[in-house]
Amino acid sequence: MKSLTALLLPDIRELIQNHQPSDLREILADIHPADIADMVETLEVEDAARLLAAQSAEFMARIFEQVQEDRQLAVLQMMGRDRIIALIEEMASDDRADLIKALPERTVDSLLPLLAQVERNDIRRLLSYEEGTVGAVMTTEYASLSADLTVIEALNSLRKVASNKETIYYVFVTDTARRLVGVVSLRELVLSRPEQLIRDIMTSDPVFLAVDEKQVEAAHMIEKYDLLAVPVVNADHKLVGIVTADDVIDVLIEEHTEDTFRYGAAGEPVRYATASPFSIVRQRITWLVLLVLTMFVSTWALAGFELILNQVAALAFFIPMLMGSGGNAATQSSTTIIRGLATGDVQIGQVGQIVKKELIIGLTVGVALAGLAMIRGFLVPASQANDQVLALALTLGITMILVVTFATVLGATLPLVFKRFGFDPALMSGPFITSVLDILTILLYLTTAGLLIRF
Repeated sequence: MKSLTALLLPDIRELIQNHQPSDLREILADIHPADIADMVETLEVEDAARLLAAQSAEFMARIFEQVQEDRQLAVLQMMGRDRIIALIEEMASDDRADLIKALPERTVDSLLPLLAQVERNDIRRLLSYEEGTVGAVMTTEYASLSADLTVIEALNSLRKVASNKETIYYVFVTDTARRLVGVVSLRELVLSRPEQLIRDIMTSDPVFLAVDEKQVEAAHMIEKYDLLAVPVVNADHKLVGIVTADDVIDVLIEEHTEDTFRYGAAGEPVRYATASPFSIVRQRITWLVLLVLTMFVSTWALAGFELILNQVAALAFFIPMLMGSGGNAATQSSTTIIRGLATGDVQIGQVGQIVKKELIIGLTVGVALAGLAMIRGFLVPASQANDQVLALALTLGITMILVVTFATVLGATLPLVFKRFGFDPALMSGPFITSVLDILTILLYLTTAGLLIRF
């Protein structure tokens, strides 16, 4: 479809420039909103606004929900207030709340009074939930029924409201106080006898999420139970919304993007294609300055072993190899643990078990790499090693075992420490742990050399 939209772009631009909204609606009618959203991202902002304004309010909203936030804000500046209100009213409740959250406060103050009271209340309620919680990502457009209805009554009721709901594949059953008491699937409704009561076919005590739980819990629950949507309840067990699988996918993509940027010490996520070079510089330079300052410690450590380095020049040749081995080993173990924390496979309380396992891994890998390092040490010309070839090889082997073992343990435990104190484990970035290990490697290597090599 991307190739089709690319082929249509010249025609779309021509229709926009010639002010032919009816033809524009006709050519886009059979194209998926997500593919039209790609066009909106590609077109000039003013043309994108005209494309959207030419659509029906409902179709415009379906397209707009697929557009990146920064482009949404730019397009809104080109649209009239009436079309903006029509757009916001047709948007899904969770997408609408996200848009309102991103708009300038002055704009929000001017738009909210123009919305219906029900929608204003819904927006305020969704915005009241803390960022990162289930409440902040849920939608309030769910289908619910009374347990006392018959199947035929339930189907008739759903038929009337289905067009305004996020999904009707699951229908949630509530009592008179809107407390969640069960769930029934559309499949079960279709296959049941018309006279059966909902209470007789529903699943009682369904799985649910609390409104203040972390968003990642929604992902775990949907993955564990193979669900399309999960009900969300408040402290009184009243149904307040649902989290759908597509919402969870958006959350996981966003969190993975954030973790990738943080682990690479690249700052907060930015859209590379549209970001200016200087904005990217601002994102990256803080960590780079900190890492350079950290490396100052490495230079001071080297200066402290100047005598050893001067007498056995070959020692300096192997510093990059040892540093690289330690950094790579730490990155491997930290990546595994960070991913395990994200999926729930690893828990903070398992720290003792994790340290034990990483010690075994580190020692095993370290011994294997030590053999290679020692072979390389024996190949150094005796003149460069000051006739201490055996001592140099032993130094390399022992240091490699120590560095790799310590690196695997450190790489595994630092994310757990960050998690324990409430920080994102991904903040324990690869460059950060590598810089720490560079310092440690120099100290271990040259200290071992001082003990084994005669001067």
